[in-house]
Amino acid sequence: MKNAISNIAARVSLKAQSLGESAKNCLNNENGDFYISEGVKVIIAVILGSLLITAMVALFNSQIIPGIQDKITELFGAYSGPTVVDPTVGGYTT
Repeated sequence: MKNAISNIAARVSLKAQSLGESAKNCLNNENGDFYISEGVKVIIAVILGSLLITAMVALFNSQIIPGIQDKITELFGAYSGPTVVDPTVGGYTT
């Protein structure tokens, strides 16, 4: 039993040393390619997103909104005000 516990403790100690060395090597790595490439990807995504939003706003302002206004005018016609009852004529006037 004592021998099994010491074997487990030795394996855990060896694994901890191995992980410590791996962490030390990662922290000592001065290669910044990963961070530069990720930064470039983010900048490109922001620029493309802003261009897409600008194009959509221009499209809505120049094509879609005026088209919707024309369709609404076609559906309802020109508004000439509320219909009121004229008691002197005895009917409705517009």
